Amino acid sequence: MYVDSIPDGLSANEAVLGRTLTRGLPASLMSLAVFLAAIGVYAVIAHATLQRTAEIGVRMAMGAKPFDIVNLVLREGLWLAGVGVGIGLAGAFAITRVLSGLLYGVKPIDPFTLSATSVVLVLVILMSCCVPAIRAARVQPVAALRHQ
Repeated sequence: MYVDSIPDGLSANEAVLGRTLTRGLPASLMSLAVFLAAIGVYAVIAHATLQRTAEIGVRMAMGAKPFDIVNLVLREGLWLAGVGVGIGLAGAFAITRVLSGLLYGVKPIDPFTLSATSVVLVLVILMSCCVPAIRAARVQPVAALRHQ
């Protein structure tokens, strides 16, 4: 560590702690937000597939394979992901005009950051849709039809 980079009145440990907090806090908040988004999407998809148990049972009774049911649920999750990412990107483009005065050394619209964030969110949404999709594919047609 360079002695010149430590602000006056701070020890080396305090300077490192300050840098760690300014880098670690946004990363931990981002991780918490992604985790909460994954739980929310899981809950919505799980509830939607539970409500459609009879429909899934009829599809299975008519000859749908478990892969078809998983595909159906994952497509639904991908559609939600696409709509959410689209709205989020539109909001990001709109808000950058307001926040551009607060950014120093960073372009307001960074294509790498926006695309990487979009890809990560779509992958998180797909992973959170996998458990309800697999659970829906294991539904027995007779039990699903009696569930009504």
